[in-house]
Amino acid sequence: MQAGDMPVNVQIRNVADDTHRRLKAQAVEYGLSLSEYLLREVTKLAAYPTEAEIRARLARRRPVKIAPQEVLAAIQAGRAGR
Repeated sequence: MQAGDMPVNVQIRNVADDTHRRLKAQAVEYGLSLSEYLLREVTKLAAYPTEAEIRARLARRRPVKIAPQEVLAAIQAGRAGR
């Protein structure tokens, strides 16, 4: 959280019993309450870039000029080194 951010509550409705049980079991496995576990997972999820952000990043990149033969040679060299 950033300075000045007020925490808010989020409610998820209509969670299937099986899903709830599995999430609760996963929380227990990590030694967390269900709320702590879900907050951790939602925080990780929120950190992922959106599709629009990914497209914008890609649009800012310069094209890479590599001949197909160079790509094949690199793949073959990698396979030979296994």
